[in-house]
Amino acid sequence: MHHRAGSTMDAKQFEAYSHSKKPNGNAFYRRRPKVQCAVAHALLVLVYALPIATLVIVYPLGIQSGRVWAGDFFISSALDKGVGFGIGAIGFGLSMEAFLICAIIRLFIVRAALREATAAVDHDRLTWGGDQWVARLETLNLVAMGLGVLSNVGLMGATAFNVGDPKQDNQNGYFNIHIPFALGGFFAISLYTILQSYIDQSIYTAMGTNGGW
Repeated sequence: MHHRAGSTMDAKQFEAYSHSKKPNGNAFYRRRPKVQCAVAHALLVLVYALPIATLVIVYPLGIQSGRVWAGDFFISSALDKGVGFGIGAIGFGLSMEAFLICAIIRLFIVRAALREATAAVDHDRLTWGGDQWVARLETLNLVAMGLGVLSNVGLMGATAFNVGDPKQDNQNGYFNIHIPFALGGFFAISLYTILQSYIDQSIYTAMGTNGGW
């Protein structure tokens, strides 16, 4: 297969050439930063465990106080007043910060993966479009990190300005602040997940590997 320098390959040509050169992708995954991955996995456990532990504590408190009952059992209602609000702010806040640290670690893991992907292929392929491919993924990696930060701010804001039933509990006007933070955080973390999935699949394709981090 011959291409003149400066031309570009379409996606199928790029993948076919990648596999024809047989880059040693599995070696990269054996050499991946295991400590960083272990820390990230531990943080992911906290991301899920902390909210669950928080709800296990605040729901009985809300039921005991009468704030949570059969007609109003939403999470926001269990977290919007008194001790429940304080415990919820700590539990969910720590969970969000664990996610942010995990996102930062992943930023550097993806950068390392892109360096390995570049080193594992011929320089010829880079002059045929691989350099644009790497630059695009590096940009997407930074954009995803920015979305991770925005989601963190959004969900922290939603927790800080939490309110249950807006018709009864919005004397302080928090509901009009809570909703923009909550929606912004939700959409940001959704886009973050989509971008990271695309980045993963692109790296797997370039390295000729299957599997996870």
